[in-house]
Amino acid sequence: MQRRPAVLEYLASAAAGALLITAFYHVTAPPPPPALAASCSPPREDYERSYAAPRYFPFPPFRIVLETSPGECDLGAPAYNGSRRSTRAERQAHCRSFERGGEMMPEPFVVQVIASFLAHCPYTPAGCIAVDVGGNLGIHTAYMASLGARVDVVEPAVDLVAAIGATVRANCWGGRVAVHANGITARAADEGRAAGFAGGWRLDDRAGARRRRHEMTLLALPTLLRKRRVDLLKIDIDNSAIEMELLVELERMTAVGEADVRAFVVEVSASSARDGRAKPLARVLSRLQQQHGYHAYRLAHHLHTMDNLEPYYSPCYGARAIKYMLHIRPLRPQQWMQLLQTRRDLALGRSDTSSYVFTKEAVGQGAEANWNSASMDKTMPRAWREARCGAGSDGLPLAKGRGS
Repeated sequence: MQRRPAVLEYLASAAAGALLITAFYHVTAPPPPPALAASCSPPREDYERSYAAPRYFPFPPFRIVLETSPGECDLGAPAYNGSRRSTRAERQAHCRSFERGGEMMPEPFVVQVIASFLAHCPYTPAGCIAVDVGGNLGIHTAYMASLGARVDVVEPAVDLVAAIGATVRANCWGGRVAVHANGITARAADEGRAAGFAGGWRLDDRAGARRRRHEMTLLALPTLLRKRRVDLLKIDIDNSAIEMELLVELERMTAVGEADVRAFVVEVSASSARDGRAKPLARVLSRLQQQHGYHAYRLAHHLHTMDNLEPYYSPCYGARAIKYMLHIRPLRPQQWMQLLQTRRDLALGRSDTSSYVFTKEAVGQGAEANWNSASMDKTMPRAWREARCGAGSDGLPLAKGRGS
C-alpha cells in the first residue's frame, strides 16, 4: 500500500491556538487559517525517500527527503565510519535518530527562531515570505514552508538541490517553495556569473573530507530582497567572507529603503573577529542596531553560560519559542568586535562560530515579559528571577512589576 503524508492534524487544533496567536499579534479577529498543504498524492518515488521531520511546536507534521534511494539514508548519514564506508544499517540508524531530533540537523536554535518569527503565517491574510540562503538539505526551508511561508531557498550543491525539490514534492508544496540552484553573491553585477563551488558542510560528510567541487551560477541577494517584505532571512553558507559581504549589502539596501527584512538569523565566524577580519561586519551590526532599529540577540549556538555575563548581554529565558538567548544592547563597532570573538566561551568549550538573530520586534518585552509565575519565580535561581531580556536597554520599558 502506498504511504500517504500524515494528515495535518495541526489544523484540527488551530482553533485552540488561534486565540493565543491573535492576542500575541494584537488583532481583533483572526482569519481562518489557510490549508497548509493542498490535498494531493505526492510522487511515490519522492515520498518513499522521506522521513518524518522532528516534531516541535507549533509545526505541523511534514517529511524530509534524506536519501537518493529508498532505505539508503545516504544524504542524511555519514558516508564513512572511520576509514570504511558506512553500512546501510548504520546509515538507517542515523535517519531514525533524525526523526527523534537526535542529529546535528535541524539546529534547534534555528528552528526556535523560525517558530518565533513565522508562527503567525497561517493567520496572516497577506502571507509570509522567508529566504533561506544556504539551504543544504532544505531542512530549515521545510520548517519555514510547513508554517505556510513562501520560501526562496538558495543552494549550489546539485544533489542537495534535487533533495530539496523532492521534499517540496513529497509535501505538496510546489507553489510555495522556489528552489534556486545557485551560489549567492552580494553584488547585483555578478548575477549570472559562473563561479567554482568547493562544497560545504553536509550530513553525509561532516568533517568535510570528501567535498564535491563543481561550477555554479551566482544569484544576487538584492534579487531576493528588493522591494519585498521578508519576514525571516536565514544566512548560513559556511563562508565567513561572503556572509559578511551579504550583511554589508543588506545594511546598504535597508539604508536606502530597498529592503524590508523583519528578522534575520546568521552564523558568524569567531576566528574572523579574533584576527581582525570582521571589522566591516562589526560596523554593519552596529549600524543595524543604532540606525535601523534592529534588536540583536545571541542564540544558544556554542553558548556555554548564562551566568556572570559580559556587560553588553542580558539573559532571556523562554522568550517566545527560544529556550536560551542573550539580548545584546546597542554597541559601537569596537564593542561588536569584542563580542564576536566569544573569548569567554572559548575558555569553556567549542567557540569557532556563534549565531545571532536581529529583529525589528523586541522579543521578551511588554506582555511577553509577563509570562511568569510569582510563586514559582521565588524558587528559581537569581539569574532566572532577574532576567530582563533587554528590558531597560534599547529604550525599551520594563514590564510592570518586574523592577528596574
